[in-house]
Amino acid sequence: MFLLDELIADGRRLSDLGQYDAATSKLRDGLESTIGLDKLRLAAELSCVYVTQGYWKRALETLENALESDSMDPCAWVLRVKMEICLLRVVVTASFAGALKQAAGIWQEFLGLDCVSEQDQLFVCAPRMPNPTKFGSSLNLH
Repeated sequence: MFLLDELIADGRRLSDLGQYDAATSKLRDGLESTIGLDKLRLAAELSCVYVTQGYWKRALETLENALESDSMDPCAWVLRVKMEICLLRVVVTASFAGALKQAAGIWQEFLGLDCVSEQDQLFVCAPRMPNPTKFGSSLNLH
C-alpha cells in the first residue's frame, strides 16, 4: 500500500508541475502491474490527469477499462469510480440520457453497503475531478 500511495503522490506532483507526460507514463506503468482496488485507485488518478489536460474521453475509457478488467465486490471505491464514469459519460457524449438514473442506482447500491459513514458518502458523491477552468476551458474529447 505504501508504494501505491507514493506512486499516486508522485503522479499528482508531476501533474501539478505540468509534467503530464511523466505523470501519465508513471501511472500507466503502475496500472500494468496492479490488480483490484489498487488498479482502480491508479486508474482514478490517471483519469484525473487526463481530465486536467482536457482528455475527457481518454479519462472515461481509462476508468471503464479498469473497472471491467477485474471483478470486484461493491465497495466505496468501486462505486465512486462508477459515479465518476457517469459524470465523464455526460461530458463526453453531451447527453444526460440515462446518467441520472444510473447515478441514482449507484447511490442506492452504496446505501446498501454496511457501515456507511458521512465521510464515505462525501467520498462517493464528490469525485476528484480538477477544475477545468484552472487550466483553460478547452475540452478535448478525443
